[in-house]
Amino acid sequence: MLMAAAAQAAPTYRLTVLERPAGSIGVYGRYINDHGVIAGDVYLASGTSISDSRAFRWTASAGYEIATSPDPRIRTQAVNIDAAGGVQGGRFRWDPPYRIVDWDAAGSVHHLGRGSPVSGNALGDIVGRNAGGPVRVWTRDGRTIGPGAKFSRYDFLALNDLRVIVGVASRPGGGSPQGGETTLWSEQGGMRYLGPPPGHPQMSTAPAAITNGGVVVGNAFDYANGGLNEAYRWTEAGGFEFLGQIAECSGHGAAAVNEHGTIVGSSVSIAQGHGCGWVWTREGGIQLLHDLVDPADPQRDKYLLQFPSAINERGEIVGRGRGPRSDITFVLTPISAAR
Repeated sequence: MLMAAAAQAAPTYRLTVLERPAGSIGVYGRYINDHGVIAGDVYLASGTSISDSRAFRWTASAGYEIATSPDPRIRTQAVNIDAAGGVQGGRFRWDPPYRIVDWDAAGSVHHLGRGSPVSGNALGDIVGRNAGGPVRVWTRDGRTIGPGAKFSRYDFLALNDLRVIVGVASRPGGGSPQGGETTLWSEQGGMRYLGPPPGHPQMSTAPAAITNGGVVVGNAFDYANGGLNEAYRWTEAGGFEFLGQIAECSGHGAAAVNEHGTIVGSSVSIAQGHGCGWVWTREGGIQLLHDLVDPADPQRDKYLLQFPSAINERGEIVGRGRGPRSDITFVLTPISAAR
């Protein structure tokens, strides 16, 4: 199934821009939980290197809380925010092994293990690469679980609350497209290769997120068809489904999906070269975020909404954009309910 189906229309949004915390040169909000708590990374004024990043938690009532490190040479980076507002991520130096860390909502720090964290779930579990080894899940209750087989790409890993991992892998006996294919892993079912989309035998797929209902979203790239680049959705019932194209943009890729099936992602403006953030619903199809911001909102035309990275169950979207002078973190809040 490769055509976008119909159901739920996108709402109208109110735009909020997060101000940078004092002493920083940039801020990137990446994750948002169902209470509107945001996590991401702040870049400090001491330089522009990623080594100067610090993980943060942001709430409307308290503002920024920065995850500090006792050693200034060690950066902290967020990869997840859980349902309670705890932030999971890592402490990194230039050389591995890295340390996987949980900054809980009360401010305590817990070390979950050694490895390179990639993403997490609402429970606070983390998926990433074990130090020098294959993919693992570090759970909040102290267990370490994971597949015996290796995923081939460590930058495309996601985890749902059922501890199902989705990533990119190639079949041990061959037969996967160049670049690999979307692959599921669970303790009960092991590795499951989803194959290329029907009609595109050379199309590689790279997932970005998975819901508790098993919906997977990501990016598909066809090396044999002039570099055809599509955002996709995969379900058990319908298989692969392309989400469609925005005429003035290219290079579509999905970034996140909520349990209602609303998907966010980004493309690149053909004419201007900047990112184009979009949202997809079954009824409304794929639509630019800018076009859905309330026309009466005075901030609407001041910012480019380029790279949405997360959407919660209330339909709130967080991502990175561009303002008149610098990059910004934006939050979109629905002000008219989706049908």
